[in-house]
Amino acid sequence: NTRVVIETQVEKEIVMGNEVDSNNPMYKDSFESFKSFQEGKKENINVDQQELPSIKNHNQEILDYNQDRFNFKKIKPMRGDIVLFISSDTGDSTMGYLEESKDGIYSTKLKNYLEPAILTDGKIQMILPTSYLRDNVSGLVQGLMDSLVELSKFYNIQISELNKIKIKLFKENINFLINSTKMYKTLDEKEAAGVKVLSHFTNLNKNPYSALIEILDIFNQLFVHKSDHFKVLSQILYREFSERTKVNSVDKDGNLWTNNQNRFESVEIKEAIKYLFSKPVNSSGESKKFSSLFWSDAIHSFFTIKAIQYFDCFEMERESFYCFTKDYLDGYKKEIDYLLDPDNQTDLKIFLKYSLKILNNTLNDSNWKPNLIILHDAKIPNYNPNKENEKLERSFRIFIKLLKRCLVSFNEKENSGIIKRNICSLLRIDNANQLKFLLVGLKESQQHDIILDLKERINGNKFIELPKQKLMKMIESDRSSSNTSLLDFGNSRKTIDSKSYTIDSITTKDVDDAVGIIKEENGDYIVVVHISDVTDSVKPFSQLYEWAKYQSSSIYLPNSTHFMLPNFISDQSSLEPNKENRCLSYQFRVNEKGQITDYSIFPSLVKNIVKTNYDKVTNSINSFNGINSGSSDIHSNEETEELNQLFKIASKLKKNRELKGVSIVNLPKSKVVYNEEAKKYELAEEDSGTLSHTLVSELMIATNWISSDFCIKNNLPIPFRGQSEPDFNANLEHLSKLHPIAGSHLLLRQFKKGVLDHNNIGHYSLGLNSYTWSTSPIRRFSDMLVHTQIKNYLLEKQPLLNTEYLERTLPYVQKNLESIKDFQRKYEKEILNRILKMQGFNKLYRAVKLSKTTFGNKSVVKFLLLDHGLLSITLQVDNYQGELDDKIYLLEAKPNHRNIFRFEIVKEQ
Repeated sequence: NTRVVIETQVEKEIVMGNEVDSNNPMYKDSFESFKSFQEGKKENINVDQQELPSIKNHNQEILDYNQDRFNFKKIKPMRGDIVLFISSDTGDSTMGYLEESKDGIYSTKLKNYLEPAILTDGKIQMILPTSYLRDNVSGLVQGLMDSLVELSKFYNIQISELNKIKIKLFKENINFLINSTKMYKTLDEKEAAGVKVLSHFTNLNKNPYSALIEILDIFNQLFVHKSDHFKVLSQILYREFSERTKVNSVDKDGNLWTNNQNRFESVEIKEAIKYLFSKPVNSSGESKKFSSLFWSDAIHSFFTIKAIQYFDCFEMERESFYCFTKDYLDGYKKEIDYLLDPDNQTDLKIFLKYSLKILNNTLNDSNWKPNLIILHDAKIPNYNPNKENEKLERSFRIFIKLLKRCLVSFNEKENSGIIKRNICSLLRIDNANQLKFLLVGLKESQQHDIILDLKERINGNKFIELPKQKLMKMIESDRSSSNTSLLDFGNSRKTIDSKSYTIDSITTKDVDDAVGIIKEENGDYIVVVHISDVTDSVKPFSQLYEWAKYQSSSIYLPNSTHFMLPNFISDQSSLEPNKENRCLSYQFRVNEKGQITDYSIFPSLVKNIVKTNYDKVTNSINSFNGINSGSSDIHSNEETEELNQLFKIASKLKKNRELKGVSIVNLPKSKVVYNEEAKKYELAEEDSGTLSHTLVSELMIATNWISSDFCIKNNLPIPFRGQSEPDFNANLEHLSKLHPIAGSHLLLRQFKKGVLDHNNIGHYSLGLNSYTWSTSPIRRFSDMLVHTQIKNYLLEKQPLLNTEYLERTLPYVQKNLESIKDFQRKYEKEILNRILKMQGFNKLYRAVKLSKTTFGNKSVVKFLLLDHGLLSITLQVDNYQGELDDKIYLLEAKPNHRNIFRFEIVKEQ
């Protein structure tokens, strides 16, 4: 019985006392719940779970952790838990304790900060569930200290005499230890860390969680930063996972795709924790095991995460990490050596003086004071960007690169301390925001795109280009392989001479699809959709096919496009006029109800391509229907009539899906564009609801459904694109109070993510019983997989790829697609923030409310900026009385003491 286990654990670790004030808001409800818990134990050991207080349910969740061991993120956060989370400012793992929790928003207290940090589930890496002992300081800290002792033994880390005295006294009587702190400080003044631990015991009664965070930080320094053993563990971890993940990072010969690649594939942090937990820990190879105490697992996980964050051979995200390649690490070491080389100190001084001038002219931060000694040193030459000096330019590039590395993890990294001591501290830079200001200033003189440099670590490998020599070798290898005959239709392709229209934006470079229409003698219409046959050039199992899998998708950014396939393949496969375009074509009828009545799929040679764009097609359809919306002579009368008929059919398809109850949520959209002439980012409206967008999107949705239906009927394993039904919860009842744009925004967030899987679960938001991706093979690998299966069936009446292949491949592709989407979203948000700053302070922005959460006298109000890309912002307001409503507010941009944007509510419209 789980209840018995809980009570045994509690009785071992808790000795009730008066260490905390029961009237303190931090503990008030937990005193009551714990009292109820004690009484329930005495009266009936099998109390119904519904009657148990929340703290008991939390205990059960904690102590059942073996079902998913080391997954400490899945524990439900509660008030009093210590959390490890990704800081928005630095990108580092930061510790805090939860003061309050409401509706998935957490008020988190950090050390050395007066204002709490506001967190959501997406930021949390790990939870140390200290709340289950939050009613008693002795029980809370004793479990932690016992585990630290045990971990010290496990890691072969010598415990100092001072810490032995401290732990012994603590176990005997915590109050005696607190009262005797000063006496034991004198035992060994050199043991600064031990002294600091002792000094924090005096704060345990006032705020035990803050003191625990300090203690954990100190032991992090002792275990991770100063322990040779953790250095060895990091090397073991690096060898294991760099080798393990090479399988998805290399070609068939075991070579890196390119020397520009800087890291291997990502690994779940949980896997590293499990691995280290089972490894021998001393030179003789003797294996030790932790006890089954919960704290040991939790603290071990905590220090493993901190080690991954600290050592330079790793780069950490929220739930995963990367191993950098040896070439990358060797390059980093050379840069550090260059920084410390006495021969380069003159260049460093010139760089420091130039950087100080930039900061002095641009940084409006009352906490920053310039280093006047360097700034006014006449012996240090002034830097002239227009004067050529090859060595000095090289030095500048290296110093800037080191600062960018430092910014990626400003607080904790093995070599960050060297960079901060030799550059940042001399510039009086003490936080990441000041460093960002400097890099922006340096960027203007060095012509770097700082956003990409800073953020490409999220998906850095996907930006690399194949070197020409490597590409030629791959092509030569593919041509000589036995795979060249796969999926080859020879002369059996059907020639299409009728007009087919490619409808894209003006900037589109890789054109995957074209649409056409055939009018039968009886007046009925047949829709034809042509999709570029990429697998005619990129054969299954070839090196280029594997490269496409490795990339998984093209990446579209406002100022650049990074293609999944080599440029010449993308150009060759793109559907263009005046050439024979090899395609996989879909032919189907649509009845008056918007239902697809029959279809066929066949290989084709499409010759008569008419290249157009969304605006031109919309104007032509409007003109055909007597609406004057622009130029009316863009297309011929025949073309305009065909485009109008395609739009009518697309409208029927859309109406049929809507009748099935599909939720179509439209929001005003804007997109970030890069103005090449002005060399700056701008915000432009994006209208995805035009007639031409409806035409294209509905015909592509129909084509993708046909692909999935064809594969189901012919037992072809493919990657279905599925979306399960959302769990609309009671919290959505307040949507009717909000502005429609805010309500729609929140409604969309309730929809579940689409997933790639070989099992079909249907697609909820499209209202379809099955769905896949098959219309964009130039830019998505999953579409190539679907083409591979369909084409092989048309030739051989059987699939080429089996289910086991998909089971191995799809999780990797899905992970890449999520990472790329996350990168694109963060990239655009970064640019939106930059545009805000460029517009300056004291500007007014229209906004609508999304949510309001109150913690004591402080409210966290979330707004959506209507005229700035629907960027969501969070305001912390004291004594805010306003409630959720459908009004439009005016927010004013104001600088805080560090010249960072904050918003104030001016008035409602």
